Amino acid sequence: MDARRRTGSDSSTSPNSPSPPSKLRGRVEAHLDAIASALPRTHHYERELTVAAGETAALAGWLAWDLGDHQAARNYYRVTAECAKAAGHPALRALAFGYAS
Repeated sequence: MDARRRTGSDSSTSPNSPSPPSKLRGRVEAHLDAIASALPRTHHYERELTVAAGETAALAGWLAWDLGDHQAARNYYRVTAECAKAAGHPALRALAFGYAS
């Protein structure tokens, strides 16, 4: 009996198993769209959601880069930098420039 059967887990179906970038990309993009659509209605939490949008755009860029879509990755990193500037968040801005380099 192999280890997957003994533990009752199969890495291909486990909720903790890693997903390929192609599966995650659509989910991350949908999450970014949801944040972007909520931003106009969140006066009190606008800065926090802008930072969340920037972090999500950075993740989308990372996934796009892994999938070989370098232009999309650069565009997402640009969105990250814009969110960082709008939120006044130097760490997010550094992340954007680091990923884009």
